[in-house]
Amino acid sequence: MAARLRDLRLGAGQPTYRRLSRQAGYSAATLARAASGHSMPTLEVTLAFARACGADPEPWRQFWLNAMTQQYRADAPQAVAMANTRILARQPWTPEPVADGADPEQAGCAANAITAHAERVSLIDKRIIIGTIEIRHSVVDHAAWVRFEGFHSIEHLASLHHLEIDLAIVRDADNFEKRARMDYAFDVHWSDLLLTSGGPLQGSVRVYIDGQIAADHLTDAVTLS
Repeated sequence: MAARLRDLRLGAGQPTYRRLSRQAGYSAATLARAASGHSMPTLEVTLAFARACGADPEPWRQFWLNAMTQQYRADAPQAVAMANTRILARQPWTPEPVADGADPEQAGCAANAITAHAERVSLIDKRIIIGTIEIRHSVVDHAAWVRFEGFHSIEHLASLHHLEIDLAIVRDADNFEKRARMDYAFDVHWSDLLLTSGGPLQGSVRVYIDGQIAADHLTDAVTLS
């Protein structure tokens, strides 16, 4: 993926990362890191990088998914071995079985998870991006959950107002839902998990500012193994 991004930037005339940053909405450091090859960029960063270089982002969505599939295959044996030896049980909390409604951290799923889908979240009727909602997937444990990560814009709002995050994940086959509402804590927030064996999943996030809904986002349905 990193090599593709570097080639794309070269084909666009090799603009500086500072210039790409103004068009992509991500910092120059984030874009440079995406093209460095040291770690896999998120889907949102990949698509923003492509748009900033003047490319159609849709083919890049498939490139990213293909790269993640390859990473699944490479990482799964090691993740299975870790799960079997219960290394994750050494966490300072009581481990939970992997089941509908479990906390992904306590069930040990978070350590072998990747972001299977990500979308930006904006304020209602305003062109202000406040964060991303991600569907996290543990291919080893066949489980998924949603995670919200705020941008600087929401941190500014949280310094002035009382913010709450309402996260939910729904399994379409049986309409089973897990929902969690919490105060915004200037950190990543996540829902409980659902097993992925029951068909497509959808995630949602609502952001409340002083008790009023300020953002309401439903993701696309995603089918995971």
